[in-house]
Amino acid sequence: METKKEINKKRSYIFILTFLFLVFGAFLDVFSTHLISENFSEELVLAPDLFFKFFEFNDLSKINEIFRVISIVLLFYFVFKYKDKSELPYLFLLFGAFQFVRAFSILLTPLMPPYFPYHFEFGLFSKFLPNVGLFPSGHTSYAFMGFLISWNKKFYRYSFLILFLIIALTMLISRGHYSIDILGTVFICYAIFVFMERNIKEKLKRLWGEK
Repeated sequence: METKKEINKKRSYIFILTFLFLVFGAFLDVFSTHLISENFSEELVLAPDLFFKFFEFNDLSKINEIFRVISIVLLFYFVFKYKDKSELPYLFLLFGAFQFVRAFSILLTPLMPPYFPYHFEFGLFSKFLPNVGLFPSGHTSYAFMGFLISWNKKFYRYSFLILFLIIALTMLISRGHYSIDILGTVFICYAIFVFMERNIKEKLKRLWGEK
């Protein structure tokens, strides 16, 4: 029988390790983007996109940024309001797993971002970090993952869905991503979420010390 001190120590290790997993995933994401920028910048080609044939370019990047910030703030608010501390390691793994998949995927598809021909920088940190990683879209991932984890809270579920649609649409019109990048986010986020729910969540709860 574990003592309370031993349980708390184990929980601290789980919390730290899962948080580091998330941080390392984010680091790999940035590293992969930097790798593309350094090694493929002269070779990047623009890909055709059927969506762009029907919707003309319009710089809605500022609107996109506003709604992205709202989605991130709402995600943090939802987590801290409705999620217990014991669920944070699971969420770290969930979002970290997406970062790992994205870090690997963007290296496989080093395409020219569709906004390049319009000669403007897209993204909050575009002046500091290279913004050439495309598939899947990280911009829309927070809103869609928020939609999945808030499924049992109707108000938040629909709020995240609306935010996702707004971010996705303004992203496409502003040529921030190809349409396949955003569709990829939907399928990859859902696949990771289902896998984690079925295979990791309960095991992590038992490891944490919950029945």
